[in-house]
Amino acid sequence: FDKSVKNSYVKSLVCASEAYLHKILKIYEKVDVFISPSQFLIDKFKDYSFKKEIIKIANPILNLPDAPSGKTEKYILFFGRLSPEKGAEDLIKAYARVNTNYKLFIAGDGPERKNLENLVKEKSLNNKIIFTGHKTGQELWQLIKGAEFIVFPSRWHENAPYSVLEAMSLTQVVVSANVGGIQEIIKNGENGFLYKVGARQELANI
Repeated sequence: FDKSVKNSYVKSLVCASEAYLHKILKIYEKVDVFISPSQFLIDKFKDYSFKKEIIKIANPILNLPDAPSGKTEKYILFFGRLSPEKGAEDLIKAYARVNTNYKLFIAGDGPERKNLENLVKEKSLNNKIIFTGHKTGQELWQLIKGAEFIVFPSRWHENAPYSVLEAMSLTQVVVSANVGGIQEIIKNGENGFLYKVGARQELANI
């Protein structure tokens, strides 16, 4: 038995117990149809021999309020949780390779924030990379609307992330790692740009 869920024996035990209980009670056999927000997730379930019917219904996006940016400078924006799998480190290292007057705003918080701040200091980019902290609601919409474009550098298989959908619904261009269900949302060169996961130089070239 290992700490497969959030590096915790207790949380892993709870999840394992839940899975066994569902199996004993045959709960999934009582479901007529399952819903997935991406074909990517459907294919993953089929890869693991899941036999029940799954249909794709895209995640809904409510009409976001008009949010004038009020910006006074040009910037690139990353917003999301600051954890290793979200790839902010890749973005910072790619940004360090580019000669640009655009600042990089990082909106979010999480366990990697201190490491990322130290990386920015190491690269001598304190005046160009700004950590805004966690933003929601009108403040976040204003940041999104004011950006030149949004970068989503995830390192893991995203399903149908709301951050990408929200940015696009606010008419923003999104540059994203080519992972998971994102390929179904962004068509490279048409409504955004995709690059290979972890390919920092490719991201810098965009």
